[in-house]
Amino acid sequence: MVSCSALAEEISPDLVFGSSDRLNPKTRQASKIFMTSFCKEFNYTCHYVVMPVRRLEKAFDDGRVDVYMYKHKDPTLPWDATKLPFAKIDIIAIVRKESDIQSVKDLTNDRYLAWHRGEDLNQIFGFTGRSLELDNLPQGLKILKNRPLDALIESNSELLSLMSYKQLNEQGLRTIPILKNFELFPIMKKTTKKKSILLKLDQWLLAKHQDGTLKPIFIKLGFEDIYPFTS
Repeated sequence: MVSCSALAEEISPDLVFGSSDRLNPKTRQASKIFMTSFCKEFNYTCHYVVMPVRRLEKAFDDGRVDVYMYKHKDPTLPWDATKLPFAKIDIIAIVRKESDIQSVKDLTNDRYLAWHRGEDLNQIFGFTGRSLELDNLPQGLKILKNRPLDALIESNSELLSLMSYKQLNEQGLRTIPILKNFELFPIMKKTTKKKSILLKLDQWLLAKHQDGTLKPIFIKLGFEDIYPFTS
């Protein structure tokens, strides 16, 4: 089997898609169809490689693979593409029931597909574990459903636990004028088991202003639009 690096050097693709060798034929074919459509849509040259998951993850960490897809333990989530180098690719997460994978249209309509151009959002989306719900592939960044936290953030008493999130400021948020004086935290809540878990709502973060006040803010995909929280 020709190595991924050798293939990348020979073909010099814009993106190398890596697939786990444990994907069944139907899922693998669907991933190839998606790759072909994606690369055609955005005028990328792409290459597809197959290898064991551990080698795939190492190739990704080494920068020889730009996207990897593997069988998730949860049977309803056959793909987990949350670990991606977002400076090079626009996909944040693709989630689809394997039984429903039929075409690119199935992959991109009314399921979880998130895009971002040029920013590393892994510190946000990868940490919270879900993507935004967007319109289909050609239309790109249109958000279909926002999930405001009005019901959860009625008072500070409901924000029971906070976690320092300094990485966000290291990922380019310092360049956003409205956030210059804010320290950002993900919003947490306390469970019945007395454990704090991150709310699975990517677009909401708690911002601590330099004056000491805490203000929930809404961050729209791409950071173009940031709105202060209003109840």
